[in-house]
Amino acid sequence: MPHPPPLRDLAARAAPWLALAVVLAVEAAHMRTESPLCGGVCTMLEQARAYAHGGDPWTGSTMEGVQPACPTGISAMYTPASLWLLSPLADHVGAVCDVWRGVQLAAYGVALAAAASLLPCWRRRVAMLALVLWVRGWLGDPFFRDSMTGNVASLEAAGLWTVAALGARSRWWSLVAVAFVTGIQKQVYWILAVIPLLARRYRPTLAGLGAMVALHLTMWTFDAHGYAKWLTQARAHDERGLIHPALRSLSHDLMEAWGAPASASDLPWLGVCLGVGGLLWWGSRRAPERVATGEGMLLVVLAYLAVTPYLKDYTLVMAVPAVAATLARLRPAAALAVVVVHLLGGELGGYHALAVIWATLLALAWREGRRSVQGPAATGLGSPASPSARS
Repeated sequence: MPHPPPLRDLAARAAPWLALAVVLAVEAAHMRTESPLCGGVCTMLEQARAYAHGGDPWTGSTMEGVQPACPTGISAMYTPASLWLLSPLADHVGAVCDVWRGVQLAAYGVALAAAASLLPCWRRRVAMLALVLWVRGWLGDPFFRDSMTGNVASLEAAGLWTVAALGARSRWWSLVAVAFVTGIQKQVYWILAVIPLLARRYRPTLAGLGAMVALHLTMWTFDAHGYAKWLTQARAHDERGLIHPALRSLSHDLMEAWGAPASASDLPWLGVCLGVGGLLWWGSRRAPERVATGEGMLLVVLAYLAVTPYLKDYTLVMAVPAVAATLARLRPAAALAVVVVHLLGGELGGYHALAVIWATLLALAWREGRRSVQGPAATGLGSPASPSARS
């Protein structure tokens, strides 16, 4: 007859879940301090309703009167496919808004649990979840803004961190599927489907890219006008500063300050994207087995957040687990360096959060680089965060 697990083992298993419950309880209590809006998801559903009834959501001609709390006259950034998929919910905006805060909190919990699962032991997972509440304040409390404005950043975070957790377990086909679903709403998340390429898993990568091409061709075939309008909106989207602390907007601000032509404003951003992507590729060629580890996926996610073209103040909710999980495993000197960047970065205004993300990325990359130089004995490939690769 098998013996029951000792009390210490039960405590070790329960500790991360108790820590997660505490974090979510704090977040839920904070969410109740103010009356929420239903802005982001409400606008999306109104635009889906306009699209389903022959309107043009890409020029702001949404249908008014569906839900009093919804903004009107806002042009869509969403793909025709996402608006079509959302159309069944578009006649139930009020019901969606009633449960939306719970959906956001549940999605945020999924993101935190997926990020914590990348850490090798429960003590670090508990430390990471405790750091979440601190890092959230660093980045301006993005989850609170996300929940108060009714946006979908928590769902995007859940998709991003589910991708990371699947990658750390070599679930490449599932990773591509989640990246594809996450990317239907906006094109910026589809790049996550190429992560298996770093681990030399070419078939799922090609399948993911093929599915994306097929979706674009389908949208163009069935609604060429809407597809062209959506592309125009996506190309013209250019928010700055506090509302959009992304590297692309920083590039635009700097090029504008230097008097460079608008046509060249994306060049520094594209150059950094190529540099970061090249370094990831070079590192994966040297040690492809390191991609499917907790450290490898943290590095990939941080690299993505460092160069993404679309990161608003409330979408920084995606960066909270990344910074917290990295701080939980860094050496004290490296973690202190990130804290110093945080303290000194206030003068950057809206780009302060971007400086924190970059400092965290460089600290983790430096740590992983040193471990790879020291050899396999120092990499911890047999740790729980580093399962054996599966095709």
